[in-house]
Amino acid sequence: MVSVTNNTTRSATRSVNFGSDAGLNRDMGNGGHLAGRGRDPLKRLQNGINKVMKREEEYGKIVKAIGIPEEKFMHIDSLHTISPATLKRYYNANVGLLRCDPSERASGRGSITANPALLSISPGKLLWNLQYMEHLGINLQEDTSPKSYLLKGHFLMTTPMTKRKKIAFMLREMTDYSKSDRDGKRLIIESLYQVVRENTSYLGLSEKRMMELKEKIKSKFEAAYRGMHG
Repeated sequence: MVSVTNNTTRSATRSVNFGSDAGLNRDMGNGGHLAGRGRDPLKRLQNGINKVMKREEEYGKIVKAIGIPEEKFMHIDSLHTISPATLKRYYNANVGLLRCDPSERASGRGSITANPALLSISPGKLLWNLQYMEHLGINLQEDTSPKSYLLKGHFLMTTPMTKRKKIAFMLREMTDYSKSDRDGKRLIIESLYQVVRENTSYLGLSEKRMMELKEKIKSKFEAAYRGMHG
């Protein structure tokens, strides 16, 4: 039979120490970690809810002032990642950049109410886009029809770099650009720009969709080439 000495028993007793009742009480109710360091979890939750409600209220005021239907705003996720203050700043800048009438700053509101997602574009990116449009010879501000507003929004949501890639794809897949000399390439680019000016929606198509419309786009390019250069 194996016996355990008193010294061993005392050592084991010392090593298994679960703490006193006073320590447990401190953890549970007097500022310990189990009580969230003295903060009421329900109060924290309520404060969070109040902040969300206040933010939504601020969104509602801005949307109403602009004239955007609230249900349309609610379905555009990109706008909810922007603070109300930033949203207001973007609107104040973009409404001027999108004006249809140079003398009427608020004339750009139609584009924004038709395409609220335009408010997710920073003024710098929007200006870059408009400058690229001017480079292509496209001026959507001249047309104030509802269709133009929708098209304008779709066109401006992508960067100029993306639009250049779409044009490069059309040059490669639908013209003889790579086989042409310097002057021939210039004429091809001019002709394709004409097609893009008359069919700006092409710059919003995926490459797969462009290939599905290849013969149609190529036909328009050839007609533009003949019309411009004989």
